[in-house]
Amino acid sequence: MPAIVNSFPWDDTPSYEADWRDMMENMRSTGIIVQGSLMDGSTGDCAVSPGTGLQVKVAPGKAWVKGHMWKHTADYIYLPINANTLGAPRTDLIVLRADFTNNFMTYTVIQGPNAVPINNSTTWDLPLAEVTVQNNASSISATDIKDRRVTSNHAGFRPICILRNSTSKSLATGTNATLSWDTEELNPVGMHLVSDRITIREDGVYEVGCSTVWETVANSDNLRRIILFRNRAGTVDAIAHGSSRGAGVVGVDVGVSARRVIDLQKDDYVYVTAYNDSGATLNIKASGLYSPVFWCMKLGESKGL
Repeated sequence: MPAIVNSFPWDDTPSYEADWRDMMENMRSTGIIVQGSLMDGSTGDCAVSPGTGLQVKVAPGKAWVKGHMWKHTADYIYLPINANTLGAPRTDLIVLRADFTNNFMTYTVIQGPNAVPINNSTTWDLPLAEVTVQNNASSISATDIKDRRVTSNHAGFRPICILRNSTSKSLATGTNATLSWDTEELNPVGMHLVSDRITIREDGVYEVGCSTVWETVANSDNLRRIILFRNRAGTVDAIAHGSSRGAGVVGVDVGVSARRVIDLQKDDYVYVTAYNDSGATLNIKASGLYSPVFWCMKLGESKGL
């Protein structure tokens, strides 16, 4: 089969919707085009919130879906939720749907209990929220709604947070301590809400990591360790650790680092603890290149979205 090539757009050559989509979907990732410094949780950025009775409402906002622009202005759009008589809670999915066959976009309710987005060559769903419809419910509350929005980012950019600390951390022997971070090297989407953690703003697959440099004391056998933790709605799991054990040589610093690629959800947060059993107080250094660094970077979407 001979090679096939195509280039567009040109003044004297027609190009079509599929050509435009091929080109423009590479300019930004599919998601919400955030209008402020942070994603609006209720009154903008296509946020989903309770309406009246068995309704939800979608706030005005802008979105980018596979190269197509969505612009919703002025008032909320209200979506009816069907009654639930299953005898158990039902989870519906609110999406912004792009219909490439009929050439339009609209908000759509995908009814549960097995509500999944459609993503194929004719239809592409951008999830906005999960709505839990209680059995025989007559209304929807804010606690029934889980935000599923992700941001639309320029090609090559993903939500990221890189933190450092400007002062040394003194760590007594036999003590576990949570590390704090006072310097934001990168934090474009507001993930550093509390000094000792990085808070996840949207679902996705992330790389989480930490690198430290420890001072040493002369000792026959001592441990320096850091552990990365994830907190999800109060449930804490260790997700990675790094350690160094051995004789300390005064004046010879020891590097300890850890990292992990992991699926994280909106409102999860990650943090770092440090421990030593040297028999003496050790410092985690914080000068120049020795400044400890803690990072969390989104690599892509999860759940096949």
